[in-house]
Amino acid sequence: MKSPMKWFGLLFTLLILAGCQTVAGKQNKNPITILMYHHFDDDEKRTNSVIMTQARFKEQLSALNEAGYTPIRERELYDYYYNDGELPEKPVLITIDDGYMNNYELAYPVLKNLGFYATIYAITDYRGSTPGYTPHFSWDVGREMYESGIIDIQSHTANAHLYIDGVKGEGPFLTTKLKDESDEQYNERIREDLRRSKEIIEAEIGNEVYSLTYPYGAVNEKVIEIAQEVGFELMYTVNKGLNNSKSNKYKLNRINADGSFTGEQLIQEIEKY
Repeated sequence: MKSPMKWFGLLFTLLILAGCQTVAGKQNKNPITILMYHHFDDDEKRTNSVIMTQARFKEQLSALNEAGYTPIRERELYDYYYNDGELPEKPVLITIDDGYMNNYELAYPVLKNLGFYATIYAITDYRGSTPGYTPHFSWDVGREMYESGIIDIQSHTANAHLYIDGVKGEGPFLTTKLKDESDEQYNERIREDLRRSKEIIEAEIGNEVYSLTYPYGAVNEKVIEIAQEVGFELMYTVNKGLNNSKSNKYKLNRINADGSFTGEQLIQEIEKY
């Protein structure tokens, strides 16, 4: 007959193993899919890896519904990581970078009709302007979408979505020091941009800003450190893959929803991981 101490030790071991299995189950059984979108355009000739038609967007979201994916708000993801919140089966978060007017004109109606949510990560200095070829939505439009309860507005920096001197070979603005820029000056430049983006969105939209998508996915440990100091708690890369309870909250993976993907192909792309 085993002594009481031996029985206690055995019971303790079994409890530990059960706890590990629970953690592993939460980590692996219900992976989190985060999809990345950018532009929407009804000219099919312009379709590429970051541009899709409204019809294709509707097809992709419909396929997610049919495959059993459940749309979540970003706040649910935040609560999952920070407040021990629960997520539904096969959760999917829709993220849209940059903040183009076509997000409002083409993507927003589809999201409403199909019962999906999305977070748009806006470059704050571009609101209501056309810095390139594609207009960005105004703060008035941003408020309208946010007030619907379907769209959240978060940060894609204030004005760091560029390369040094506009040349890719020179490096992304967020992670590359300027010529003759000291470490202190670099740190302050990044801090000021991220701080300003957060404060402007909160003032214009009236929400809490706690998440950031890195322009071009460019990130280093200093950017992460400064972003945390400023108040960002969820940060997204362009690294492909799914996420789980053990994922780095400052380097979350996203799967690019290619404009050429049919709904079926998008599901296949997700299931690769």
